[in-house]
Amino acid sequence: MQRQGLGTEIFRKALDDWAPSEVRGWWKESDIYTGGESVNLTSFKKNISDGMSIKEAARQTPSGKIFGSEGYSNVQVLKNEPDEVIIIFKQNG
Repeated sequence: MQRQGLGTEIFRKALDDWAPSEVRGWWKESDIYTGGESVNLTSFKKNISDGMSIKEAARQTPSGKIFGSEGYSNVQVLKNEPDEVIIIFKQNG
């Protein structure tokens, strides 16, 4: 289902329906995911290993890119553990 624009479509629908001031990214290890962890967690870890700051690494995940494109790129890190990352994306300005 990746790269079909479904995540963006769902997020835009949520924006239209609820207009949140912030959204939460919760990325973790779990056997429900192919490879044992969410795609966002895998991407986040790779971004960190490539030298990005924590906030930029979050912005460059698949979810972070969707949120950023809709004006949610102010990042607050709530938890950053190897098996779980929780990020708040707040509206710009």
